[in-house]
Amino acid sequence: MTNKKYLIYLLLFFSNNEYLFSQSNEGTEFWFAFLQHRDPDNKKKCIITSKYNTSGTIEMPSTGWKQSFNVIANDVFIVDVPNASELQVSELITQQGVRVTTTRPSSVYIHHYQTFRADAALVLPIESLGTYYYVMTYQGYENEDDHYPSEFCIIGIENNTNIELTFSANTSSGKKRNEKNSIVLDRGETYQVQAATLIDDLSGTYVESDKPISLFSGNRWTQIPNGTGNRDNLLEQMYPVEVWGKQFVTIPSKHTLVDRYRIIASQDNTIINFSGAPGLPGSFTVNKGKWVEFELRANSSFVQASAPIMIAQFLVGGDDNGLNGLGDPSMVLLNSVEQMRDTVTIYNSPYENITRQFVNVLTATRDTSNLMIDGQTVFQSGNGFQLIGPKNEFALSQMSVTQGPHVITSGGCGVIAIAYGYGFAESYAYGGGANFYKFNKIPIPDGSCLNDSIEFKSSLPPGRFDVKWDLGDGTIISSHQFKYIYKSLGNYNVKLVIHDLCLNVYDSTTKEIQITLRKNLIAYPDTLLCEGSSVQLMAQDISGSQYKWEGPNRFSSDIQNPTISNVTKLNEGTYTVTGIYFGCATYPRFIELEVSENPKPNLGKDTFFCPEYGTLQIGVTNEYDILWDNGSTNRIREIDREGIYSVTLTNEYNCFGIDTIEILEKCPLIIHVPNIFSPNGDNINDIYNVIGSYIEVFKMEIFTRWGEKVFVSTDINKGWNGLIRNGPPANPGVYVCIITAEGFNSKGEYINEVIKNDLTLLR
Repeated sequence: MTNKKYLIYLLLFFSNNEYLFSQSNEGTEFWFAFLQHRDPDNKKKCIITSKYNTSGTIEMPSTGWKQSFNVIANDVFIVDVPNASELQVSELITQQGVRVTTTRPSSVYIHHYQTFRADAALVLPIESLGTYYYVMTYQGYENEDDHYPSEFCIIGIENNTNIELTFSANTSSGKKRNEKNSIVLDRGETYQVQAATLIDDLSGTYVESDKPISLFSGNRWTQIPNGTGNRDNLLEQMYPVEVWGKQFVTIPSKHTLVDRYRIIASQDNTIINFSGAPGLPGSFTVNKGKWVEFELRANSSFVQASAPIMIAQFLVGGDDNGLNGLGDPSMVLLNSVEQMRDTVTIYNSPYENITRQFVNVLTATRDTSNLMIDGQTVFQSGNGFQLIGPKNEFALSQMSVTQGPHVITSGGCGVIAIAYGYGFAESYAYGGGANFYKFNKIPIPDGSCLNDSIEFKSSLPPGRFDVKWDLGDGTIISSHQFKYIYKSLGNYNVKLVIHDLCLNVYDSTTKEIQITLRKNLIAYPDTLLCEGSSVQLMAQDISGSQYKWEGPNRFSSDIQNPTISNVTKLNEGTYTVTGIYFGCATYPRFIELEVSENPKPNLGKDTFFCPEYGTLQIGVTNEYDILWDNGSTNRIREIDREGIYSVTLTNEYNCFGIDTIEILEKCPLIIHVPNIFSPNGDNINDIYNVIGSYIEVFKMEIFTRWGEKVFVSTDINKGWNGLIRNGPPANPGVYVCIITAEGFNSKGEYINEVIKNDLTLLR
């Protein structure tokens, strides 16, 4: 698939204040990375848009790449992103995050494509990210022994982010299904996970962090459903569990025979019901982190769940969708009806041979007459609505449109839109953005200390929602944000009732909070450590307390008794810990850690000596306690033979350092070649011998003046007796002797020395 999903922007008009963009797809800071694609020479685009004139930068901090840009209101700026932003390995921490910042609220999208293979995704701003995620993807694919797995990646948004993953399938690096793995990411660091085999589907993998993270999921290349033609890569940003919903409307892709869906549950025993046209699935009961897959054959449905769920819609391959070769797999997450927005501007992309363009919209039935597309009502544009919902309270429309931007506005509660298109072996689909109200993150605090104020905050826009707080002591407050002081110790049942003014539905959450007395806690040890050692910081408070540690070198931990390993001088300083019991923080306690540097003995580089010329001396400074490997405590050591020698220096704090040196015997090669001998049997100079020492390899060859070899020896102790190849005696005369000797020179270098000498034989 080769379409370019050039997504555009969404506008929120609950307030005239442009900075009320939190919990939507608009923001001023974004982080993303690209999953591994099937094709190594793929292209990567980032599309930036805003309803304001704005400027900003896009950068990949780890590489130094940075580009500034300006965006005209309601226009787009498209950037080619470096190849280094595409992750290539599984389960290794890398630095491949890309950051976008703008001066005014903007929307960001990414597009990853190559011929017949592409997908795109909305990028959420950091305000809309969360700390609890489930992965949605699809089973992998194999082609001629090439494996294209399901995959996902995490991008760190803040330094020292602790993340725990629980895998739903076996991974490429050997992690097993249901195995947990903990990692720590700093800002801009990335971590990609790929499935082990094509049947390992990472859907349902749970990711939890102590700070917000960004998570993208998809496939390198896959077919949907399994066994059909027209494969594609998938790419989609996952929504945090905090923003999942309970009510959805599924709208089929126009003119296709079938769409596939997957639903993941956030709680055990989640009951999912469908209503609408005949032929819909029956009721599902799905446990936490599990998913169910089904298909709808050109039917829309209203989905009602007993607990928050996430739904993905999958466009199927061209062999299965009834379009005679048009279309390709694509994945898009559906937005719940609770997250409707006032105005959506989408972009139907013509890129890579898209020939048929569509938009699916959903709105409240009472708002159909006010729903506008490009300045016309839906009815004026030649389209109509289909009603759906238990009371027909929602209306949907499948509209054929032209390529390019389309502005959809609602004069009422809002609209949800999906843009998509088909070409030969091509398709694209993406959500038009949404609000990301964190309905599932309970805003009720745990409690506080007596006479301390507690802040209550709904984090919902007042124009869309009314709230009522029952504080459990007879006090009722209808403000979205306020502070309150409880006058007595005890437990209080706080209830928050939320009224969605647009959908006219109510929801509520209840939590018991405690008002307690501020106390001291115990923390220890104040200690002195040696470099490279470990220490466990200890804190004790009331059972059930939470803890917050902070210290040097950006240290931060929520663990009661954290361990600092392999300490350095950077870890030296004051550590602060606070215990928190139902929102009541103890008085802080302080721990002092001092780190002593280990002595650093230096025996120098490995060396050599020749015992024939005397001993070698090695030594260290005497400001520390000294212990050689032979038990000596002297500063200087005499070396008289080769070997490996080590010394340990220990300071006053019992911190020590060790150094080792290897000393070899390397005496310089010595060789003496005589030039005359007389093999006449008188036992005087009858054998022609070379005299030498420290020769590693030896060879002597004797030749006549005409080049005939008459003798050869590789043993320096075996000389020539004057016989031709141990046969008849050689005639008196001059011969040529060639000596090849290998050994060391005075610098310890291994050399090959060749000596050519005339030799006179006398009888």
